[in-house]
Amino acid sequence: MRQNLSLYAKILIVSGTLYCISAALSQERTSPAGFKDLLLDYIHEHSSTPPPQLFIQKDEITAEEPADGSSDGITYGAGDWRTYIVEPRYQLRMDQLAAGEYRVEEREDVEINSYGAARLNMKYGKTNFTSSKYRQFDQDKPVSRIITSGYNPDNEMQMHVEGHIGERLTLFIDHDSKKKDNQYYMQYRAVRDEEVIREINAGEITIKMNRSKYAVYDDTSNKGLGIDTTVRKGKLQVKAFGSVTKGETVVEYFRGNSSPGNISLGEYQYVRTTYYQLEAFKRFDNRASPPLPAEIPGTVTMTSNPANPDTYMPYSVNIDPSGFELYMDDQNPLNNYNAIQLSGIDNGYYTKMVLGSDYTINFSTGLISFTRSIPANARIFAVYTHDGGNSSMSSDPAALMPGDAKHPGGVFQNKIFVFIKYGYAIQEAAGDDRNGDGKQNLDIYEVRSYYYIGDRQILQDNFKIQIFYQNQLLTKSEIAKLGKFSVDYAKGVIGFTLREPFKTLNNSVYAENPPSTVFEKSLYSLKVDYYREARSFQLKHFNILQDSVRVKINERELPPTLYTVDYTAGFLVFTNPNNPVITPESSIEVKYEYLPFQAQSQSFVGGVRADYQFGRELNLGGTFLFTRSSGGEVIPMIGSEPTQTMVFEGDASLALNESRLKAVANAIPGVNVDSVPFELKGYAEYARSYRDINTFGKGLIDDMESSEEITGISLSDKDWMLASIPGGNNQSVRGRIYYKYYREAGNPNSLKGVAFSPYVIEYAKKPGPYNVAAGHVADSVQSVESQRSLVLDFEISGAETGISIATRKLSSQAVDFSGLQYVEIWYRVDSLSADVDIDIDLGQINEDSDGDGVLDTEDANRNGILDFDPSAGIFEDRGYSFDGNYPTRVGTGPQLNEYTMGDGVLNTEDINGNGVLDTGEYSVTLAGAILKDAPAHSFNVPVTEVSGSVWRMKRIYINRSSTAFTDNLSTLKQVEAVRLIVKGSAPVAGRIFIDSLRFVSSRWRNIKINDMPLEDPDQFSVTMVDNFNDPEYRANAFLFERSDVYTSLHGEKSEKELLREREAALQIDYNLASASGSVTRKFSKPMDVRFYKTITIWINARQSASGDRIGVRIGSSENDYYEYEFANDYGPVWREVRLNLQDGAAGGVNRTSLVGNPDLKRVTCMEFIVKSPGAGRLWINDIYASDSEMLADSAYWFEGEMRGKRPLWRTASGVPVISDIYIKYIEKGHGAQFSTVGKTNSDIKENYRELFSSVKILPNWGAQMSFTDERSDTDSLNQEVVDTKRGKTEKKTLYLESDYVSTASLVPSVKVMYKNDRYDNRRDDYVAYSGSSYRVLRKADIDIHSPTVVVKESIENFLGGRLTTSFLLDMLFKKDSIERISDVLDQNALSQVVSLREKEKRQEGNSRFTLEYQSRYFFIQPALTLGSQEIVELSGKTQLPDTSILENVRGGYHIPFVYNDYFKFVERNKKGVISAGIRNVGVLSPVMRVEMQYFENKFRDYEESERLLAKKYSRARDARSYISSSITMPFDFYKKKSTNFIRNLYFSCSRSVFLQENEIPYEGERESAFSENYGINRAFGGIGGAGLNLFGYPPWYFFAGRGNFANGRDYAYSKFNEKPTFPGGEQAPNYTNSLRLIDTFSVNTTLDLEKVMLSGSGGVNHVSERQSVNGIPQQVITLNTGMNLSFDLMRIFRFWFFRPNAPGLPHHSSSLNIGYDFNRNMLITSNIEENTHSPSAGITFKWDRSSVGVKGGLQYRHRSRKEYISFNANERDARDDVFIGNMALLPPFKEVDKGYSFSIIYETDVQWLYDFLSGFYALVAFPIFSIEYSLLFNRYDYTLTVSPEPYDQHLVTGRLTLDLHKNIQGGLVARWALERFRNRETGGISRELVSYEIGASFSLIF
Repeated sequence: MRQNLSLYAKILIVSGTLYCISAALSQERTSPAGFKDLLLDYIHEHSSTPPPQLFIQKDEITAEEPADGSSDGITYGAGDWRTYIVEPRYQLRMDQLAAGEYRVEEREDVEINSYGAARLNMKYGKTNFTSSKYRQFDQDKPVSRIITSGYNPDNEMQMHVEGHIGERLTLFIDHDSKKKDNQYYMQYRAVRDEEVIREINAGEITIKMNRSKYAVYDDTSNKGLGIDTTVRKGKLQVKAFGSVTKGETVVEYFRGNSSPGNISLGEYQYVRTTYYQLEAFKRFDNRASPPLPAEIPGTVTMTSNPANPDTYMPYSVNIDPSGFELYMDDQNPLNNYNAIQLSGIDNGYYTKMVLGSDYTINFSTGLISFTRSIPANARIFAVYTHDGGNSSMSSDPAALMPGDAKHPGGVFQNKIFVFIKYGYAIQEAAGDDRNGDGKQNLDIYEVRSYYYIGDRQILQDNFKIQIFYQNQLLTKSEIAKLGKFSVDYAKGVIGFTLREPFKTLNNSVYAENPPSTVFEKSLYSLKVDYYREARSFQLKHFNILQDSVRVKINERELPPTLYTVDYTAGFLVFTNPNNPVITPESSIEVKYEYLPFQAQSQSFVGGVRADYQFGRELNLGGTFLFTRSSGGEVIPMIGSEPTQTMVFEGDASLALNESRLKAVANAIPGVNVDSVPFELKGYAEYARSYRDINTFGKGLIDDMESSEEITGISLSDKDWMLASIPGGNNQSVRGRIYYKYYREAGNPNSLKGVAFSPYVIEYAKKPGPYNVAAGHVADSVQSVESQRSLVLDFEISGAETGISIATRKLSSQAVDFSGLQYVEIWYRVDSLSADVDIDIDLGQINEDSDGDGVLDTEDANRNGILDFDPSAGIFEDRGYSFDGNYPTRVGTGPQLNEYTMGDGVLNTEDINGNGVLDTGEYSVTLAGAILKDAPAHSFNVPVTEVSGSVWRMKRIYINRSSTAFTDNLSTLKQVEAVRLIVKGSAPVAGRIFIDSLRFVSSRWRNIKINDMPLEDPDQFSVTMVDNFNDPEYRANAFLFERSDVYTSLHGEKSEKELLREREAALQIDYNLASASGSVTRKFSKPMDVRFYKTITIWINARQSASGDRIGVRIGSSENDYYEYEFANDYGPVWREVRLNLQDGAAGGVNRTSLVGNPDLKRVTCMEFIVKSPGAGRLWINDIYASDSEMLADSAYWFEGEMRGKRPLWRTASGVPVISDIYIKYIEKGHGAQFSTVGKTNSDIKENYRELFSSVKILPNWGAQMSFTDERSDTDSLNQEVVDTKRGKTEKKTLYLESDYVSTASLVPSVKVMYKNDRYDNRRDDYVAYSGSSYRVLRKADIDIHSPTVVVKESIENFLGGRLTTSFLLDMLFKKDSIERISDVLDQNALSQVVSLREKEKRQEGNSRFTLEYQSRYFFIQPALTLGSQEIVELSGKTQLPDTSILENVRGGYHIPFVYNDYFKFVERNKKGVISAGIRNVGVLSPVMRVEMQYFENKFRDYEESERLLAKKYSRARDARSYISSSITMPFDFYKKKSTNFIRNLYFSCSRSVFLQENEIPYEGERESAFSENYGINRAFGGIGGAGLNLFGYPPWYFFAGRGNFANGRDYAYSKFNEKPTFPGGEQAPNYTNSLRLIDTFSVNTTLDLEKVMLSGSGGVNHVSERQSVNGIPQQVITLNTGMNLSFDLMRIFRFWFFRPNAPGLPHHSSSLNIGYDFNRNMLITSNIEENTHSPSAGITFKWDRSSVGVKGGLQYRHRSRKEYISFNANERDARDDVFIGNMALLPPFKEVDKGYSFSIIYETDVQWLYDFLSGFYALVAFPIFSIEYSLLFNRYDYTLTVSPEPYDQHLVTGRLTLDLHKNIQGGLVARWALERFRNRETGGISRELVSYEIGASFSLIF
């Protein structure tokens, strides 16, 4: 649809443009014919009809004028044609008067400038090996990096036209086929007032239709392709437009300097693989020793169910910082250069993790937080001791204590050793020992109680969490089970104290490696509403169209320079912290367009606006808007429906000025006034919208193809290899599987079929399986040649029992098969001498396939690459030796010629790719009790199935209810390989083709029998069938039998296309014996089906029993649904079943019951139920909502205003008193379903009334007053609106302002503001009580008082300058109360479930004092900010037991910053800034700035158990301390003539220290802030010296120390790197902090030396950062410098080529450019240094029409170990021991990258070719020839890691450009390339390619 709209619009515009151009060019030409003339002549000569000409006969000159001279006001009237068209645009040639006709000719007022080109480029490229020795395997193809093989035509079109035709018509076209943002614009504009057609604009234009309040269209920010027309006749004006938009338009609203957000998180959406707990049984159970095995299941660690969870607090663990280390094996064998091998346990390779870089840890609590990504299959262990180095005790039963037999000892001696993560799952069954540590590991380490809300820097105020069970609020008892929680507002993380807080409520969501379908098990959700600190805003949508964003603050549009937009992420940021000014009450509107996900279409918008002016006072208008989103060809998913909206509105505006009001007044009998000192304005509008929610009419719920979850296994023989034999390594029982080569040895590109005579390869050279071009899919659907089968050609003899093969690499990560429902295999038995059985194994299999105990691999040097160097005889692709009872080589080629020696893939026994031979067998055999009917094997292949052409399909159903399945869930979640075992009694031989092996599950699952979970395939099973793989379904497929319905839903398709279309259905097999069976699908996103009348389901009852009935449940949860039931009497044909969603819907099945509180706006699940006395089978296909509705709703807007024109009176001196009176009243509203263009429909009804008045009491004293009353109504769960608007809300706001602006010295300006907001919110919640759900009315009332005082004073000539001061006091007093009532439950019953009453009073105060002194030579600007927020009264409880305030607060409001004893702090802020500088003193203008800030939040009460230790400390808090100082010194040498060659010189240095503290002990609110032990004095006393004392800590101080920059890291390590202590000496257990020190120096300069221009820059940066208390800092220093020299050689030299240019001599020019960049990164605490050098040089010579350019460069990078801190203990300072101890093991290494580039290009004209061609055709210019040679070498030298592949490139490019005509250009191009890919180790050539490309181009230039 979009493409058609866009195409039609472009055709219209271009056609109109060409017509105008041709008309303009149709006049007689007197100049010689150019290209355009020739083109027009050609068109004229070859057109089928003559071009039209305009003739006006004598007797027709006045024929267009109506006889009666009438006019209808819109059509043309008498004389209009002549007046507006003929006379202005045409003239009569009088010399043709005698001929009886007048020929009309255009005037000479056409000016069109056009240029462009149409190019056709034709290229052909070819790449070959320079020698066949470089072809490595049979299907190896030469691929160049720079030249594409084959024929590559390319068309380009550029056209630019601009100008005008006459005075009215303007053209602009800018088209480029390579760009997406082409522009087309044509405008017609009237030049006389009498003209009716005022304006026509077409193309990519700006369209504004904004006279209405509701029917508004404005695409100023993102021009669409469209047309608009304005017509005016008399008092009537009509404007019409149509436009194709580029995306969906959205308007979002924000309030103030905070951005609202909300998120709904399922209980399963905890942060994964990030938080891990040491000594879990100590932390959660306070056990000093391990629990007994029988005790473990009942521990708090395992159950998260303490005795009193609502008051429960975990215990301290107290890990010794000096003894702690973490090691990780990321399962990547290529980065083990600094790893240790864990011999004797799992033999893995573990690398030490770096504290502060890879992780942080709270040593008191033992909680580890990873700060880097952890692979899902990683293995991690910790070694540690308890405080004081104690390693004699541990609560962990899996910990290896010193002295244990399995303890690794060595560097870990005297430390506790324990795995905290082991691959995908650490949990081991009794007797299982996957990691070889001799212990039964338990899943007790990962903490699954942290939830990230998706935003950071969250404001603590108005932060709300509600937890729901499906659609019901959690009850008090359920909330208590979750334990306490806390919020890290800076990181946006909610953390519970329990390890798995929802475990007692829903255990099924917790797992080490949860499946992707875990959301189907979700029952609980956290709904979070919050505000984030905002000069940045996260918009709701991504993929925002560039330049489509418009931002308004308080109705004023901002210039784009004030903000930036990340169009991909949808993030808007205001760039200037002071502009625009955003107050807490600022209204922010953001309008933008975005492309919906996977959107391929656009929308159309059109409209008409008519205005009729009745005199000057009254205007009547009306608007019609129409918008239709694209789509509609295929059925859309619900939630992505194409919509159509029509809006009609009528409006009237009235304006009465003084004179008009006087006339009206005097028209009243008995009234006679001289004047009326005011004017009136009024406006009224009524709008009606009609919104079609789905123009297609149907919304797809499930097409069944999307319900399939299929893991298909590759059947390429290269992806299978010989595998270990289950049950041991007895190779004597292994049979043989043979290999045959079904390709031509000389041309192996295509696989051959069974008719081909294959090459038979002996087993000793290469084992099977092999591929043949054959398959079960009909040739009419897929050609046999394109199908591929895996052939098991086996022989079992003697004592052998079978053959075993496995997938070489199933996936890059383990595959989760825990949802597996059945396995589907297609096979054909070509030959078989006896029956065989086939078993399928899933899991982690023994990798030692040949039982020799050696990791066999082709990769001899273990670099992960098949090395190849024919000159050195290196060829690793030879397979590996398989030492079984029949030795062979796995992975080799058929060895028929030199390029079939290998197979092109790296073959190894290391299936999981971790570099270790894993011999454990942790697999599941799909046989026995885990399968339906418990067969002994996966399936049996009898001799009777032998057939050369018959394909068979078997489905192997999983018995998911069996203990065999549930006991192996952990194994099925981490499947690394699929193994096939063919078993038979010797002797037996055969050949079995496998065409398809699929592991299938459906999103239709959760099978129940009689409403109880029971997955018994014998009673009830589901299968996905399709027309490719199921013969019965293919014969009766929905798309064939009901192709009319199918094509109407999924798009028109030909019969041939339908044959090749894959289409699936859900098959239900049942044998219920008078029971019921059901299957459910849960949807990941809720669906809104409120506005559909029916749901349609297509059913085919293949088999049924008499009395069968089908039920359907549609609900918002499993407990809230509508149920339907109908008889299953349809028979084996496709029938449509319609379920009525709405009362009164006709023709469908009505609801039979309602359970709970179903919500059709949020449908999340659907269930099919079969009730049957017998057996049957159903097919279910497309399910969709149908009969969509047209939603109609209305809106209105009334407003009136009165403005005084004169003061009410004046003083004796003439000063006006009470002037500029202004009163305005607005009333507006809209229905919940009212919709219009550009308005985001939020499903909310709103009404608004406002009375505003302002007055000037005196000329410099003004006042304002406004009162607003806002009412809204929406559903209680609507997350499209802020929390305070959900349900029914009334908000009343009173605003008062007095603003006095002083004009006298020493008299301050004073502005006083007061605002009162009252919210009254009513919403419905649902709660569970005694097993039933009840509605509860939640009444919330908020009362906010916000007074503000601003005082400003300015004193001129103060000490020779100007002094300005300001003072701001901003206050807020907020009362928030909630009451819950029920009309069913009494108060006692309700109080057991929820809090009945909650009350909170908050007070906030912010003050700011600034002083600014400015003089000619000096300025100083100090500023002080204070702020605090307190809770002064609190009673009742919030929904969750957060740990902020544990007791009721009984206080009251107080004077800001004057505190009493009855309040609790929420936040405190203290900030001071001072800037000072000198100016206009010589060339130096230094500026210094100092900033200090101390911000406190997250105040919380200590629990009773904590207070026993804390004693005088009653609370804890977080604090951020920040100190920075900077000096900038610009040198203005350019101001002096003697030094003006120094264009700029700028120097700056800065230092900042940042301290973030968490859980600081706090004495309580009665303690003065400056007398707290751990308050602001301690913080600034600790970091203030470094931040402010430039004498004690000069700018270079932290770059010095021990010769290795030690001062910086010493400072970060020593400052605050210990925990505060309580009075008894105990450390505060939860305290932690981070500290960051930053120093920066930079200098920039530019010198202009006339002949030489020099520019340079340099800088050095130092960062020392520690992430946690007792942590080790990381220190990084970077140095960068750059220089560029540009020489004008013609001004430097005066000889030879450089002689002066003079008239008559060819012009010469020459320049030389030299550049050099250097960067050094010094990772001090990693002992790594990286240097980068980038020199470059280039020189050019130009003479006359020729030139030569030469340039070259080098990119050199060297990274290596650099011992800034010596590894030798005897050579380093003892203070550096701690930094060495935290480093990862680092042997000497180097990484050297060298990139060389060189090019030379010569260009000239070719006169001899011009002379030669002139004999045949006159060229318009000399041909231009250029030839360029470029060289690129990349070299690498890596000692420990695998380097990139060295590469050489030689490229020669020649071009010849011919100007055949001034408008026609042709050209030839040829490229030749030689590329060499080199061996990483030898440097020899492993691959040499030669490529060529020839091309021709033809360009039409105009």
